[in-house]
Amino acid sequence: MKKQITTLLTLLFIVIGQAKAQQSTTYFLDEAAGNVTLNKKNNAGTLVAVTDAEWKSSPIIGGLKIDRSALAVGTTVKIESKAPDGTLTDITSDAAIFRFSGNQYTFIGGTQNAAIKILKISVKPAAVPLKVFDDVGSTALTVQSSPPSQTYSNWRDYYNNNHGGDLDIIKNRKRYYAYNDIAYICIDPYGNIIGRKPVNLDQDDEIVILMIVPNDPAYDEYSINDNDARYAPSDLSIRPMESISGNIPNSGPLSTAQSYTVKRFEKGPYTSDDVTFTIMKANTVLNEFTIHINPLYHLALGVSYVSTSLENPDYQVVPLTTTTNTIQAVNSGRRTFLTINAIWYWWSTLKYIKGSTLTRGRDVLKEPGFFTRINPTFGIGLKGNLENNFFTGFNFEFARGGSITTGWHYGKVTRLLDHSFQTGVTEFSGLQADIKTTNQWKWGTFIGVTLDSRIFNRLFSASKTVE
Repeated sequence: MKKQITTLLTLLFIVIGQAKAQQSTTYFLDEAAGNVTLNKKNNAGTLVAVTDAEWKSSPIIGGLKIDRSALAVGTTVKIESKAPDGTLTDITSDAAIFRFSGNQYTFIGGTQNAAIKILKISVKPAAVPLKVFDDVGSTALTVQSSPPSQTYSNWRDYYNNNHGGDLDIIKNRKRYYAYNDIAYICIDPYGNIIGRKPVNLDQDDEIVILMIVPNDPAYDEYSINDNDARYAPSDLSIRPMESISGNIPNSGPLSTAQSYTVKRFEKGPYTSDDVTFTIMKANTVLNEFTIHINPLYHLALGVSYVSTSLENPDYQVVPLTTTTNTIQAVNSGRRTFLTINAIWYWWSTLKYIKGSTLTRGRDVLKEPGFFTRINPTFGIGLKGNLENNFFTGFNFEFARGGSITTGWHYGKVTRLLDHSFQTGVTEFSGLQADIKTTNQWKWGTFIGVTLDSRIFNRLFSASKTVE
């Protein structure tokens, strides 16, 4: 009895794990000193190592991604399908199975690739042993969206009585996975949106449209047009935001009994401000809707109010004794500056350096993670001559549009020409006009607050249009 309970619990955990794994997974290949690891992102967006059991239990479904952007130049990747008898077939460059874009292999899936259940991933760095991730998907449970022979009175009947694969994504209320750069739009057979449209998409997001369609020859009649939407890496202009409203589907007419399945359309990424999708059945337009795309930025401009330790005093003749004078520094101590500074979103540029062909940058309408809140900055002072004061350091963004800034101040200051003269101590026999000074470049430290007017303006523009 105890053995039976243990077996039952084991199967239960496997089923639960498989249900969670039905969403398309992104695996990240990483290389450090010739050591290759397979990672994935947790809920916080942090890369964590994938265990043997995890990759073996991950189903090979459409949308599965293998990211090689962190591999060194010269490291090769080979992906093979593995038949039950152990026969291997190289599918790395098969465009009908894997689409390679932006240093990512995306498994296309679909009925034509349904026979591929197990993968073998081989990674060969330069001058070090081959690293193999074998039997990927070998222990995954096969879950069909519905038995091919089963029929339903309408698509809602099919939707309510089945689960697994892309159907689980449709049933899940979440439509946008920012850390995986993927959004889902779910459509019924009449072109209506199931649930809501995803919001806050940006220029490196892939859009997957999942459509419930009849599982018969009509399957091939459905298509999605994106109406000349484009991806242009230089298209990074600032634009105002508009609200994105939800769309609840109409029921549509009942149909005769038939079987259904889910058809997947992979779109994007886009840099167009708006992308209009047209849902087609043969030559008939079923529906049309628009998705707004947020731009991405590599740099930001901010205005800072800072306090610096770099002194720049004035010098005056003051009495030393009743009969003698000396020179005293006045207006010394900490100073305040208003500065304009550039903020570099460094993590997005690193992705590009590693080989990503996509425009990886900051979507200022999304909350950053802890480490991505820390960014280098460089600025100039707006007091006096612009070329006399330079500030460099780091920003910590405590809220969108607001940062604590600290670092080093390199500026031109006034000093006595006679470096041996001790102010307030050495006797000076001349007049005020006889004080000899010179300009010197010195280092100091500063701390202040930075406001990003662009973020404030865009958030304010977005808030005015929310319904």
